[in-house]
Amino acid sequence: SLIGEQFAAHSLGLAPAPKGNRHPDLAPHGCYPCDGDDRWVTLAVRTEGEWDALCDLLETDHLRGLRTVEARQEEALEIDAAIMAWTLGRSDYDATVGLQAAGIAAAPVLHALDLVADSHYRLRGYFETVDHPAMGAYPHDGIAWRLSRTPGAIQGPAPLFGQDTRTVLEETFGVARVAVDALYASGAAADAPYR
Repeated sequence: SLIGEQFAAHSLGLAPAPKGNRHPDLAPHGCYPCDGDDRWVTLAVRTEGEWDALCDLLETDHLRGLRTVEARQEEALEIDAAIMAWTLGRSDYDATVGLQAAGIAAAPVLHALDLVADSHYRLRGYFETVDHPAMGAYPHDGIAWRLSRTPGAIQGPAPLFGQDTRTVLEETFGVARVAVDALYASGAAADAPYR
């Protein structure tokens, strides 16, 4: 769902080259290190006004003359260095707040535990609590798209090892109960992992 343009380009016979975090129509556009262990912030400059705001924030008047995306893409390494000099002095959240306050699209890169604790995800009800017979209650990714007529929901926890083996063999594949019993007796099927 995140690379539709690449599939469309491929179907037209185009082979887009890898470009990392660069974007063909936005500059700068990337992921930058912040203070802390493996902490990052992403940003995207979409307009000249946002570019001016970024130059003000970074105090990089010498780069302000790069008025077009193409000009900024040509100087991407110098721009990236200026952004990193600013982000490395801040936490990912402080950098995000500063960039957003200046009108620049930005977000921290969240680790798995950050996602579960994130107020935005919680407010939107993205994580659902699932009660698993072996693991207990834990937050689980919910349905990303909310549709009015078919909203979707998690139906239950993942099955335990072998929990549905007999049902699948007998009801889905039509294997006779006697044959399934023989599979269990021979060790070819089991309801628990071997120890």
